Amino acid sequence: MKNNVQTSQFKFVYFDLGGVLFTFNDGLRRLATKHSIRYEAFEEVFKKYDNKVCRGEISSQELWKLYQNELKFTDNEITNFADYWVSNFVSIPQTKKLIKDLAGKTKIGLITNRLVAK
Repeated sequence: MKNNVQTSQFKFVYFDLGGVLFTFNDGLRRLATKHSIRYEAFEEVFKKYDNKVCRGEISSQELWKLYQNELKFTDNEITNFADYWVSNFVSIPQTKKLIKDLAGKTKIGLITNRLVAK
């Protein structure tokens, strides 16, 4: 796919980490499989609380407790959900390619509101 946008129009391009540069879908799928719960159920809980995590209203560890409470399972193996979350990020190939294409032509920055410390 050819990009017709002139990169010289942009002084700086920011990329968000969660959902733009990386996805956590595979991590959710592994949790769903591990606990024999539908993936969509994990996704629903994630969507329900995602904004609260992003705004720092609840921590990633609190999100982990909400998963367990709402989906009625226990998991004592994952003691730090933020570590699990980040270690299961998978890069999104299209974004990775775009960043490579822009490198050296325009300034690039990364931003995120994920995993806000509380």
